[in-house]
Amino acid sequence: MIHGETPSYFEEDKIGKVYDSTIMRWLWSYIKPYWKIIVLNFFLLLFLTGFHLTLPFIYKIGIDRYISPTGKEVFRLEEIPKDFEKKITKSFDNHLFINFTSVRETIKGKMEEDGIISKENYYIIKKIDGIHQIIEEVKYYESENFYILKDSEMNKFSISDKIRLRKGDLAGIKKLALIYLTLIFLIFVFFYVQVHQIQWIGQKISYSIREDIIKQYTSLAYNFFQKNPVGRLVTRVSNDVKALSEFFSEVLVYLGSHILTIVGILGIMLFMSPILFLVILGIIPLLVYLTFIFRIKARTTYRDMRKKLATINSNISESISGISVIQSFVQENRKEEEFSGINKDYYMSTFKMVKIFAVFRPMIDLIYSVGIALLIWYGGRGIISAVVSFGTFVAFISYLERLFNPIRQLSEQFNIMQSAMAAGERIYNILGNDERIPNPMIPMNPIVKGKIEFDNVWFSYNEKEWTLKDVSFKIEPGEKVGIIGYTGGGKTTIIKLLLRLYDIQKGSIKLDGVDIRNMDKKYLRKHIATVSQEPFLFRGNLSKNVNLWREPDEEMVEGALRVSNLEKAMIRKNISLDFEVTEEGGGLSVGEKQLVTFARSLIDNSPILILDEATANIDPETEWLIQEALFKMIEGRTSVIIAHRLATLKKIDSLIVIHKGEIVGRGTHKELIKEDGIYRTLYKLQEIA
Repeated sequence: MIHGETPSYFEEDKIGKVYDSTIMRWLWSYIKPYWKIIVLNFFLLLFLTGFHLTLPFIYKIGIDRYISPTGKEVFRLEEIPKDFEKKITKSFDNHLFINFTSVRETIKGKMEEDGIISKENYYIIKKIDGIHQIIEEVKYYESENFYILKDSEMNKFSISDKIRLRKGDLAGIKKLALIYLTLIFLIFVFFYVQVHQIQWIGQKISYSIREDIIKQYTSLAYNFFQKNPVGRLVTRVSNDVKALSEFFSEVLVYLGSHILTIVGILGIMLFMSPILFLVILGIIPLLVYLTFIFRIKARTTYRDMRKKLATINSNISESISGISVIQSFVQENRKEEEFSGINKDYYMSTFKMVKIFAVFRPMIDLIYSVGIALLIWYGGRGIISAVVSFGTFVAFISYLERLFNPIRQLSEQFNIMQSAMAAGERIYNILGNDERIPNPMIPMNPIVKGKIEFDNVWFSYNEKEWTLKDVSFKIEPGEKVGIIGYTGGGKTTIIKLLLRLYDIQKGSIKLDGVDIRNMDKKYLRKHIATVSQEPFLFRGNLSKNVNLWREPDEEMVEGALRVSNLEKAMIRKNISLDFEVTEEGGGLSVGEKQLVTFARSLIDNSPILILDEATANIDPETEWLIQEALFKMIEGRTSVIIAHRLATLKKIDSLIVIHKGEIVGRGTHKELIKEDGIYRTLYKLQEIA
């Protein structure tokens, strides 16, 4: 990389605009199997919301019915509505009093304003034993069943007397407290069940998505993995699926509850006091507008954050994989500078999101404070003018707080929602990728003996320049053929095409007379054993790496160990098949790892064996074991060998010389060495070396 350049090879592909509704429809395919549980949770949600919304209403009932005085003196009986007559009590001295329990404050306020009832409040106390002696010291009215006292007279009693006088009110408060505690318990139980079920569904869906991503990865064409960094692909399975899991467990559980809570609170506010409801309604459009703007800005910013994060992951992945090269060429500082630039881009992107939240959250709190101020102003005036009860005022403040709580939480959960939508977009694009080598509808799978035919094959990786040009050759069953040529000539490409990791543009490749495009891909590859230049071992023991999830019998494993010379290497190293291999084959030399891949290739006893530079990276300690194993392995099999060490190919049946994508010679070692061609030049250069 030129110093000062911005690395672009790690960057995420730009995401086209995929609407949330598209992602949600895709997610529904995973949610659908659990629809019964979701319906059950919906009803639980309705109950939960109802329970939550009932709690502040209990405050109102407690204050208006049992704490505040509820009686008024009636001055003009004829103007009292007939349905209120049952609430009227007549004292022995012909004074009329009405109990305004469960009457709308606006009606009471209008009657008070018109002089139909008194402005003075009265306590209407039911007669019980022992009360008469208490109230004798104050002014009161008496009816057949009640004592009526002015609000001001109640303050003259001691605390113990007040408790005795208001025994009925205290009993009512006790009932409300029990109802309140019962609701709290039910909320706990219902919420536990709901969260448990939704979390379970979320984990099941995450499990299914991860399974589908891995299935998709294993079915995609080799070319797909050449174009996408490992860090990006790992992020899809780990971080992106985790983001969706958080959406299910931390957002979906509450999202429906938040919406129902907001709608329910507005409905209750309208029922309790239309006047105060209109006051609160004035700030709702501002909330909606602010939330809409936040959603747009947060979505765009979070998309950019995810892209930058994937860039960081890819850069770290490459740096760790290539740490030996970085240190060997003393490029630690340059690599740190490169990462610092990428890290700064991510920091700026995340800081932009922080600024969006830093504006949005305080704005929500400011609007809430304005709402409280408006409630105090209009609610206080309403209490003074008797159109709003004190219980309604207290309940409104509680409801306003409960109205803003879900809005605040929604603003915080937007972060998770944006993460989930961005992650869902990327996973959706991965699962929708059809970049794969097609399998025939009706495959033709011959009995594989090992005859290989390339017939006028043309191939290009980029459709701009041909990598192979009109390549034709035949390899008979059991024949050993070496392919040689300069680096970049097309040798490894031939192997990839034979394994059908790519499809050719022109010509045909046949295996025992059948075009490989008409064969089942798995059947084709099962009959071709491959050993590559870079031996790759999985974390686990040697047995796992040799068997590679297959279940060969003991005799087959012993044969593979013997023929590949891995058995000799194990004896010399004093290890068994239980020897634990760390990441990428740590604990074994390069040559020992190559012997493991030799043994692996022999397990299925495939009729075709491909050795792609299998002897290139070997250490002197195991070189003789590998050379000896090589000739034992190819015995009785159609073998295609690519090797830079031409001395290895002297005993091979025939050699194919390829240069710039074209076959420029074929013959035995003795035949080609006599010709003044590329093979002779390469051989002489190696002799000099």
